[in-house]
Amino acid sequence: MHTGTASTVLVMEDVPEGAMDPATLTRRLHLHSRLTFEDLEKDLDHDHIQGIGEATLLSIWAKYIPCLKVFTPTIQKRFSEDLKKHPLRLRKSQYYPLETSDIDESTTSGAQEVLKDITSQLGLKKEDFDELLIPVAGDLLTVDRIKKLKAYTTTDTTTYNRYSWALPWVQLWHMKWAALRAIFHTHWPGMIGKGLCGLQADGDTLGRKNLNPKKCDFYSHSDFVFDTFEALCLGALR
Repeated sequence: MHTGTASTVLVMEDVPEGAMDPATLTRRLHLHSRLTFEDLEKDLDHDHIQGIGEATLLSIWAKYIPCLKVFTPTIQKRFSEDLKKHPLRLRKSQYYPLETSDIDESTTSGAQEVLKDITSQLGLKKEDFDELLIPVAGDLLTVDRIKKLKAYTTTDTTTYNRYSWALPWVQLWHMKWAALRAIFHTHWPGMIGKGLCGLQADGDTLGRKNLNPKKCDFYSHSDFVFDTFEALCLGALR
């Protein structure tokens, strides 16, 4: 499709009782709105973060330095046992592809039509949404359009038409891509610093000639960032 939407319904498992209750969510959002950076900083486990950094550095050294490869099992055990937090159990996802449409979800009105189309295919009635929350995942543009839709319809008379039941969040892959683009935007120098430092100089050193910081293809550019990071870690050992 050149323009359109292909939605998939995923079945959520292990959802705690009351987690999808609209009133509970409203209370939590009210509390989160008063959080400060100092509040979040108090919850950081600095020892755990330092341990992750140390184990990552050791894993890179063991990967490339022959005499250190013998320590690879010990380093892997450090990740899998000593530093593990909130491990997820293995599961087989249940998913149901919905009918595709020619709706352009890149606009606010398009996002509205997509939500209507999804709820129609699910066979839900408008009154069902008074006590219902549906997480809607997508890229950052989709999240932005749904947030704008909710802001525009916040004074509507029904829960369904306010779209307060739609919980937009960015998917992990799109979050990683946004972070990758931010890295290139920050560390790719302009004409003044061309060739002196930053990712452009690293690309020249590593023989990467086809990097496009504006387009930022995910796989080739993420591989380059990881290679640059590993090279820095190896350089620190010299």
